[in-house]
Amino acid sequence: SCGWFWRPYCRQVLMFVSLPSAASPGTRSGLLILNRRLSKLQWQHIHIRISQNRNSSLSRTLFPGSLGGRSLHPIQLAHVRSSSSGVDLFEALGKLDLVKQEKQPQTRGGKFDYDLVVVGGGSGGLACGKAASELGAKVALLDAVKPSPHGTKWGLGGTCVNVGCIPKKLMHQAGLLSEFHQDAKSFGWKFQSEQEPFLDWGELVDAISNHIRSLNFGYTVQLREKNVAYLNKLGKILDSHTIELVPIADSDSDDDSMSSRSTITAENIVVAVGGRPNNLECLGGELAISSDDIFWKKEDPGKVLVIGASYVALECAGFLHAFKRDVTVMARSILLRGFDQDMANKIGKKYGSARNKVYSRKSSYKA
Repeated sequence: SCGWFWRPYCRQVLMFVSLPSAASPGTRSGLLILNRRLSKLQWQHIHIRISQNRNSSLSRTLFPGSLGGRSLHPIQLAHVRSSSSGVDLFEALGKLDLVKQEKQPQTRGGKFDYDLVVVGGGSGGLACGKAASELGAKVALLDAVKPSPHGTKWGLGGTCVNVGCIPKKLMHQAGLLSEFHQDAKSFGWKFQSEQEPFLDWGELVDAISNHIRSLNFGYTVQLREKNVAYLNKLGKILDSHTIELVPIADSDSDDDSMSSRSTITAENIVVAVGGRPNNLECLGGELAISSDDIFWKKEDPGKVLVIGASYVALECAGFLHAFKRDVTVMARSILLRGFDQDMANKIGKKYGSARNKVYSRKSSYKA
């Protein structure tokens, strides 16, 4: 076991339970990232306990000399079980209020709770809130995610970080590695086994989730360092200066008397929310998943029908194609409407192999 023990103004402490001395690469990687993140907080009081061998290679790697054995204070422990992938480490950190907010600056006018409230914690909202705080404003940022119909949810950072650019690029990189393996044979590379490599979907998703949760935690730390109050709630704008704070559990209720709701006021309100995929409104549409779900899906999707021909649809079809999954794209008319059609047609022909098909009203691409 190992414990991170608190800075003087810490409210809670996280303890990782039953960490094996021969930790898996995923756990080791997760803890190393955590170590770097916490080191940036300039902890003043740290105590480390290693249940197996204090001098083991794992102990020396994660907690080099200067970190161990400082002041130990009476505290309450929040026990969290660590998975072999390390994903639970960052999920737990996201739920715990590890570092108490520094004293907030006073509002310039004194009339409102905040000078600025930003609704939305994506790239734009985070940049806006931090920049305003640096200029002396008292800022709060609201960010919360309603789970998808299949229950997928994520942390601070917005669509790009959690269900967009970041996981998409990592999955494309995984697909490219498979294609590089094929190309290597043409350049003289010989392999000990003739067996073709295969993708462990669950291991890939765990690794990507681990990376994303570390980013979520990093954004939370950045907001605290900039003295931006982070409120993990939805915002309902009541008038030009008043916002109702709505917990996720109450977001689908119209009962305005619920005690868990509250209001805050701000001189200025910035709306920096993103978008969500449209659900299929047809018989059986509730069975379909969206791009919100594919990046966090624990089970291998197997054979996939992609409905739509936007760049998001084709990106998902692309990495699934590289993973050697059976993929069919169903389009209403043409691929990538509004984009260069010479390139769109090249993509259609590229995907139209014996294993993958692209069907549209105007044409079917087949190898």
